[in-house]
Amino acid sequence: VIRPGRYGLNFPPEKIIAFSVGIEVKASEKDLWSDDKLAFYLGWTDFYFLAVPKYLSGYAVGKAAMVDDRIGVISICENGCVDIIKKPVRQRILASESYVAVHTGYPSP
Repeated sequence: VIRPGRYGLNFPPEKIIAFSVGIEVKASEKDLWSDDKLAFYLGWTDFYFLAVPKYLSGYAVGKAAMVDDRIGVISICENGCVDIIKKPVRQRILASESYVAVHTGYPSP
């Protein structure tokens, strides 16, 4: 769970907004198009992204559009720059569900 502002801005606890982020890294066009499990990962985190090299960005946006609008796309340049080129729709998962999903691979009971 990521808590924006927790360490730098010193927000009081009642103003901290927690959310979870899932990122699936795809390094090749073949890997991107052959992955038929993307829809399975939805519902486990508040935000879910495909992260791809810049040259695959267009393909990743197409793949995300084919699967679900809850999938975002992060483009990574060769020099390390990172751009969110498609924002996902937030899923609003409970923190307890996110923790269980990430650490066990199964949704909470």
